[in-house]
Amino acid sequence: MDPSHPYRNLALHDGDCGEPGAGDAADSTFLQHTKEAIIHDTVDGRKSKVSLAFAIDLLMPCVWDFVGSFVTILKAVGGDLHPQRPLACCARNVRLSPLCGRLQTISDTLGVFWKDETTENIDRSLLVSLGTPTPIKRWLAASLDKTIRLHLSQPFDMDLF
Repeated sequence: MDPSHPYRNLALHDGDCGEPGAGDAADSTFLQHTKEAIIHDTVDGRKSKVSLAFAIDLLMPCVWDFVGSFVTILKAVGGDLHPQRPLACCARNVRLSPLCGRLQTISDTLGVFWKDETTENIDRSLLVSLGTPTPIKRWLAASLDKTIRLHLSQPFDMDLF
């Protein structure tokens, strides 16, 4: 909480210039305990594990289930390492988001716009709002589509600890 000591990630610990393992926090007993505390949950219905350290580092207010994930982390701090609901942090368990279907429709619509192809799963009002395709608009739509598709398809088959 002291401004002269900035927050450092626990598992994703980088220095000011991006070098791994900078600083003295990596040697603390508390940090080791936090890395060794393993949350047992699921990713896309499959059993998975994530260390409390990674869960804390990857929790951001923009996560679709921030409050639920925050509660899971608080319970893990309290010793409950088997949550009833899957932890959603960054792109982990994004398919459980209530927005997932809508994002897929938006991606499909953007794809129709920039690729000039057809598909059934589009939002016609969104397509109309994009206006007449130009090279710049197609490039921007392709960029947005890529970002959405990458977030929807992040492979989190791995455990994080």
